[in-house]
Formats: sequence, structure tokens, C-alpha cells
Amino acid sequence: MPEISEVIQYLLANNRGLAPAATFGQTERKIENMGYSQGAYEREVIIRFSDADSEASLYTANPVWIRKFDKLVAENPEDFREVKKETYQGKVIAKDYTFPKRFLTVRSKDIKQNLTDEQRKAMSDRMKAMRAKHKTDFKG
Repeated sequence: MPEISEVIQYLLANNRGLAPAATFGQTERKIENMGYSQGAYEREVIIRFSDADSEASLYTANPVWIRKFDKLVAENPEDFREVKKETYQGKVIAKDYTFPKRFLTVRSKDIKQNLTDEQRKAMSDRMKAMRAKHKTDFKG
């Protein structure tokens, strides 16, 4: 395992302006709607809670989770609250939320559906119709 100073020297010598995560092969992408470039490692979601509190907090720099929690805040303002917003050049790059700890669950196993061929075909047809509608809704 290389020493920390060797890793830092490597990053400084080979980084060429990319985030350190990109140097080690992780992808970096421009987040169009956020106007900020983050590596995959930086688009994190952190959930925190303790026995002493009835609320959990969630920090995220992941645009998918930001949209998901913004929707929850809009639909359930009595339970979900945006606490903090981080911006860069006027664009949102991360947010903190709080919500009741009782909403957290952990699954003990994957849920597998045993579908008949008819059920599978019906699901496929519904998805095809939804995709076709989505295409026509956004064409013009």
C-alpha cells in the first residue's frame, strides 16, 4: 500500500484538473441541471440518526436523491424538511433534509416476483405504452 504522500504526489502530477476520484478510474460527469462537475464518489447520500433523536437527517449531492427528496418535501411538508442547501456559482450542488426516523427500513432480502407469461406480457405492454407516451409528450 503506498504512503499517503505518494498518493498526493501522484494526484498532483497526473490529475490534470480532474477530481481525485477520476484519477483512479471513477467517472466524472457534468451535471447539466446543476452546472457543477462531480465525480461518482462525490455524488454521495449519507443518512444519519441516533437513539436520542426521533428524526433522521439525509445529506446528498446526488441529483436523483435531491429530486426525490424535494418531491417528498413538497408532498409532505409536515414530515420532510429541507434544512440546508449548498450552492456553487448559484447552482444547487447538495442538500440536507430531515424526516422521521420511523420512515427508515432495511430489507432483509430481495423480493422476487413469480410472474406468469401473461402477467409478464401485460407489464411489458404497459411499459411500452408508457415509453411511447413519454416520447410524444416531450417532442414538442
